[in-house]
Parts: sequence; structure tokens; C-alpha cells
Amino acid sequence: MAFGFVFPFLPLFIAELGVGGIEQVEVWSGVTAFGQAAVLSVFSPVWGAIADRYGRRVMVLRVAFAGGIILGLMGLSQNIWQFLALRLIQGALTGVVAASTALASAFVPRERLGYAMGLIQMSAFAGNSVGPLLGGFVADRVGYRASFAVTAGLMLSAGVITPEGAGAASASRLRRDHRVRKFSGSLIPALRRGSCARDRRGRARAW
Repeated sequence: MAFGFVFPFLPLFIAELGVGGIEQVEVWSGVTAFGQAAVLSVFSPVWGAIADRYGRRVMVLRVAFAGGIILGLMGLSQNIWQFLALRLIQGALTGVVAASTALASAFVPRERLGYAMGLIQMSAFAGNSVGPLLGGFVADRVGYRASFAVTAGLMLSAGVITPEGAGAASASRLRRDHRVRKFSGSLIPALRRGSCARDRRGRARAW
């Protein structure tokens, strides 16, 4: 929701940066959106490889805290070049859906993985639906720059909440896996003993 929060008024904010007439506002709106998306597409595989090496939870924290800081700085932009640079950095350091999906796959039970992926996608689309509505309302009340601060606060709060929630889910999965291993460890020897007993009875009858 936080990233969608600023979508409604980005062109209006770009106009406030003094880029010129409506034609220039349209051009710079397209350039900043394209630049952020292009950089994101380049860096997503890089962050995926880093997640495999250093852990998926770190990647979600990276998205939350980096996104919060960058969005807060966007509200302080004094010209279009500063804003464009921050949009490019945003593309390089964010990518919340990919990071969340990778984290969920690390601790969600395999039999519920599809359900978890569906919830993540639903949350993303719901945020993209509700975020612009709330963002436009807040911008109309407190202004564009203050709205960036609100968005930054939402992202930073997500970064604070993530470790606790992910840690609890990971602990739950570890306990469940331990119970499964314990049950399997007691079941397999019992099956082996039963098989050996049947073999001995079979040999006894053969004699």
C-alpha cells in the first residue's frame, strides 16, 4: 500500500518541481516511472541471488527500510533531477512482492504454499487499490511533501513488524518439523521391528 500511496499525485508533485508546462510534466512523469521500473527489473535477479546467500528476511528488511528512507527523501526533492535520482535508487533497492514471496516460501508449509502465494498477491493488489485512494485523500489534506513522509512512516513500520512476524512463523515451522521428525524417528524403528517379527514367524513356520 505504501508505494501506491504516492501514485495519484506524482505528476502534480513533478509539476511543483518546476519542470515547465504540461508537456514537460507528462514527459518527466513517464521518464521517472520508466526509470524506476527498468532499474527494478535489472536489480531483482541480483537481490534474489543475495537472498539465497544471506537470507530472505534480510531482503524484506532491505525493501522496507530502504523504501521508507527513499520515499521520505523524495518529499524533500528540490528539483526534477533529485527526484529522478531517488526514483532510480528506489528501483535498485526495492521490490517488495518478490522479497515477500521469497520470505513466505521459506517458512510456509509446502501444502499451504499456493494459498500463501495467493494471499501475497491479493495483498499487493489490495494495497495498489487502497493506497492511491488514501494517498490522494491525505495529499489533499496535508500536501504532497507531507504525504511522502506518511508513506515513509508506513514503510518503516513494516520493517519493524516484519522480524517479529517472520520469526514467530519460522519458530512454528521448526516446531512442526521437529514433531514430524520425532514421529518419523519412532515410527520407522517400529515398522522395522514388526517386519523382523513377521520374518521370524515365517521362518519358524517354514521349519
